[in-house]
Amino acid sequence: MGHTRQGSFVIPVLIRLPETDDSATAQQPLPGIERSAPEPFERRVVRTFAQSMDALQTYIVDPAREPTVASLVDAVERGVSREFCMALHRILAEESVSEFETTFEWASAVQHSDSLPSSVRIGADARELLNMAAEKLRAKKVGPRQVFSGKIVELRHEQGDAFGWIKVSTLRNGRWCEIGVKLRLEQYNHAVGWHRDARPVLVEGQVRSEFGRPLVVSDPLRCHPLDESILM
Repeated sequence: MGHTRQGSFVIPVLIRLPETDDSATAQQPLPGIERSAPEPFERRVVRTFAQSMDALQTYIVDPAREPTVASLVDAVERGVSREFCMALHRILAEESVSEFETTFEWASAVQHSDSLPSSVRIGADARELLNMAAEKLRAKKVGPRQVFSGKIVELRHEQGDAFGWIKVSTLRNGRWCEIGVKLRLEQYNHAVGWHRDARPVLVEGQVRSEFGRPLVVSDPLRCHPLDESILM
């Protein structure tokens, strides 16, 4: 926690990033393969919080109507939970609170996407929408589809091949792992740009897991930057 600042309940929260590990990029394993360091857990936590706030505003607050199951699924995929909605509802239900604003400053020590929000502000008049979202999440037990998200940490393509592979660093069953995703060349070329711009991606598809072999999605239903669908 940092020192409080002048204003109404301004509380800075500082998250220390670990030393960057350049070993992943110091030596490329094979021609046609490009590796980068995985996203630190500390950065993923703050990024997920920022994107969750953005998703709350986009899918629940801005529409200004009772949230649908489809919109809640989209929000859950970006980190929103029933507990998240309830916590924010409790804050906004206080008589002395007129709005809840979060601002983010991204340390340059770890590359970040320019699409990450720098500020999200939700007014107290949204508290009933948040309460409805929390109740619907409890009643419907809304969960994400067969999706995962994270930073692209590897690109692999052989000249002349109609497909390329990316690897996404993500959490699965509470553990860090890397999941390979097979993409058609046109989409793979887009993924090269997403990797360059440090844009986390969201992937939907069946993860195949065989003993002693890497996790892969060979036929993804979708693969796109995590922020892209929020802006659509």
